[in-house]
Amino acid sequence: MEKDELYNNLSEIFGPENVTVTFEDLIAYEGDDNRLRVLQVYLPEYQEKFLPNAVVLAENKEQIVELVNFANKNNIPLIPRAGASSLHGQLVPIKNGIIVDITKMNKILEINNKARYVIVQPGVLYKELNKELEPYGYWFPPDPGSSDICRIGGMVGNNASGVRACKYGVTADFVLGLEVVLPNGKVIRTGGKTLKSSSGLNLKHLFVGSEGTLGIITEIILRIDPKPSQEISIVIGFQSLEDACTAASEIMGAGLIPASMELVGPMATMALNALLPEELKLPEKTDNVTSNLLIRTDGDSERNAKEDMDRIINVVDKFNPVKNKSYTQEESDLVWKVREDSTVAGRRMGTPPREHYMTGSDVIGDFGVPIDQVPEFVKGTTEICKKYRLLLSYIGHISDGNIHLGFAYRRPDKRSARNEALAEREMAEFVVKLGGTISAEHGAGLWMSHLLSIEHGESLELMKAIKNLIDPNDIMNPGKMALDFIPDIVDPLNWYKEEE
Repeated sequence: MEKDELYNNLSEIFGPENVTVTFEDLIAYEGDDNRLRVLQVYLPEYQEKFLPNAVVLAENKEQIVELVNFANKNNIPLIPRAGASSLHGQLVPIKNGIIVDITKMNKILEINNKARYVIVQPGVLYKELNKELEPYGYWFPPDPGSSDICRIGGMVGNNASGVRACKYGVTADFVLGLEVVLPNGKVIRTGGKTLKSSSGLNLKHLFVGSEGTLGIITEIILRIDPKPSQEISIVIGFQSLEDACTAASEIMGAGLIPASMELVGPMATMALNALLPEELKLPEKTDNVTSNLLIRTDGDSERNAKEDMDRIINVVDKFNPVKNKSYTQEESDLVWKVREDSTVAGRRMGTPPREHYMTGSDVIGDFGVPIDQVPEFVKGTTEICKKYRLLLSYIGHISDGNIHLGFAYRRPDKRSARNEALAEREMAEFVVKLGGTISAEHGAGLWMSHLLSIEHGESLELMKAIKNLIDPNDIMNPGKMALDFIPDIVDPLNWYKEEE
């Protein structure tokens, strides 16, 4: 369909003020992470290849129904987009098509603290929802690292979570019901306002984490929980990774569930300390520390939070802690904010010289393993990186075995970039052997899709069959999660050939 014709059709549905087909606007919607940008540096043939044909700003369910019917009739891909903070290429329009921006659908429709639920549109900001819940003494606690910008629809679509998952769970644990526009234009409701249900197949969880491949979510019912009023944080440094990991495992095994517990490796410690004031810096190499545990407890009083922390410290003392530091409530807020921004912190590290390296700790994986396998996981992935001459940085939610990996420094050449991708595949195979998952919270999206068969085997065929049943014309976010096809750009063997 020609650009003018597409624009006119979409303008009839959304109004011309909510439609754009201009290059300057479309380039801003090309992707949702920096991996595509990196590839475009090395491979000019990918530049401007994945631009959407149009972007629409939806304001209500009726517009989306009309759009879906139009797209299905004309076989035009649709890519739902919320806060665009996803990290694995979920929003790259691999077959072009129409970006459906739902950020204008941002109303909180109902708050019912007595029945412990809230009804929202998908464009509601996570931070804004919790701000509105605060006067009631409630919150929606998954707390992803992108909490300042992510929106509820995106959180549901990716089953988002973060540093509080060990105690409070992930987004899926809070979804009570959904309203979804299917690829055939029909509107369905799954679940409801009750805190539990055993009525029929659990369709709501089919859409949670589906990354926009099965339909467009237009309304969400979430469970909300009472919010603790007090928090206490402490950082504990260890001489060895094994001691840090064993201490974390023993804490969880003793039934002491912290609000958050992060494993911070040496490179990640350097990155965080680059942004923290001197008095808040984490213990590091000069303190004879190689690994840190950053721990937070909470409760309805300072006394309760402190009692939990004291019990945790008693367990940790058995595992040779080198140094610890406590933080006040105000200090704790800053430390955890810097933790959320750890990727940005890594990019601000100024050495080696920028003319020789691309600096930064870009996330390359959010693997998850059983907690007792974390030491083996870190040692094994470190060895894989040595094989490919890469410097590994790790930080993650050790209380649920979810460790984020990054390359601390990267040479800007094709061979090194190819080695990064090959190392990622080898690490995925290693993680699955440990009983783990290739993505504990970021989703498969585009960049991890070629690795899904390693973890899921024949189960992937059932996933494909479900996708085909619901979306036979493959208009919903094609090329994601290996549900229809795996784009050539995903496999590193298609990106880079060995230099002659």
